[in-house]
Amino acid sequence: MELDSATETKTFIHQVFGGLFRSRITCLNCNRVSDTFEPFTDIPVDVERTDNINNALVDFVAPEQLHGESAYCCSKCQQMVTATKECNIYRSSNILTIMLKRFSAIFGQKIGKYVEYPEYLDMEPYMSDNNIGPQRYSLYAVLIHSGDNVYAGHYYCYIKSSDGRWYFMDDCLVTESDIKTVLRQHAYILFYAKSNEEETTKGGGQMRLNTVIPDQASTEPNVMPQDNATIHHCTYAVNLSLSPQMTEDSHSDTVSLSGVTSLQDCEESKTR
Repeated sequence: MELDSATETKTFIHQVFGGLFRSRITCLNCNRVSDTFEPFTDIPVDVERTDNINNALVDFVAPEQLHGESAYCCSKCQQMVTATKECNIYRSSNILTIMLKRFSAIFGQKIGKYVEYPEYLDMEPYMSDNNIGPQRYSLYAVLIHSGDNVYAGHYYCYIKSSDGRWYFMDDCLVTESDIKTVLRQHAYILFYAKSNEEETTKGGGQMRLNTVIPDQASTEPNVMPQDNATIHHCTYAVNLSLSPQMTEDSHSDTVSLSGVTSLQDCEESKTR
């Protein structure tokens, strides 16, 4: 299927974080199908009625019926008709960003409950092509909001480095963590990196993959570093680099985390 140039977003941000939604409306009177495509850089999921990310994704792609005041104007029937509408993923992203809708639209109050999320995620069930094959991702960062509403609070995160270690980061405070802690967090935004399929095994009840960006570890709300933890007071810059194979037409692009470098080192290199 040919996509127009406006739909094919070619910026660096979209090459790393971007994908395509497909919205499909089916007229229940004549069965005419209408598809539209929309670029995305994150997937917002409703967590008010669920406590599991997989269930939230199922709800996201679930079809809805258009009828009554929201009836669909079918160009073939030339009238308002009852139709179904569903939105799913036409093209997956290299870095999958899932935003949990924790704030109410009216007053901005926070939904503070714990929502379970996995270390490894397969997005195949949420794709528009059911025969596309596994779309496996590995968790590599978790962003947490500390506060009662959208108007105030504090953000901190857990992130996985290129050597597979997890780190807790709160402003200039950096300390080593682990996956068990990461998976206990009241997450606000989850970041998953697309995984290679060169080596897929199962052990200990968990899927082990060769990931483009290493897997990440656990978090829990307002977790502060332990007394015996190593603390680094430093600011870090993360360098993302696209592989040479990445092109604007590629469907199997890869992104790698080339390393974590202190900003101080960056500044020193400029003055040499």
